[in-house]
Amino acid sequence: MEFTPADHFDALNLYARYNRTVDAGDVDGWLECYAPDGQLSIPSANVTYTGRFELAAFVKRYIETSAGSERHFISNIELSVVAEGLRGRAALMTVRPGSRKMPPALLTTGVYEDLLSRTAGGWRFAVRSLTFDRPDREN
Repeated sequence: MEFTPADHFDALNLYARYNRTVDAGDVDGWLECYAPDGQLSIPSANVTYTGRFELAAFVKRYIETSAGSERHFISNIELSVVAEGLRGRAALMTVRPGSRKMPPALLTTGVYEDLLSRTAGGWRFAVRSLTFDRPDREN
């Protein structure tokens, strides 16, 4: 598979868009980050969400729970070409923004392991697995 600079940019933009949409409460935008049969698993919680319906239910619950009070940041993104598309790995950090009465706080950290597939709309997550650094704190 040929992997062009434009592909690289599109894949990196996918990671940023994923975080921006969940932080903004944009369910449809977040779902567009996944392939139609995309999958998100959180092994420490023993859960896997597959397809639009399950992913939508998950992200709606998450957005209701966080009420826009969290910001997600990713770093150390690694991408490599594999037969199925792209393998990705990225570090995650979730923070609560500060206010006049409350300082910012680090909520959780973890690592995403991903398989990205190329679709007509660009690169999308086919499989995401999120491993928290402290699995006792799921959210």
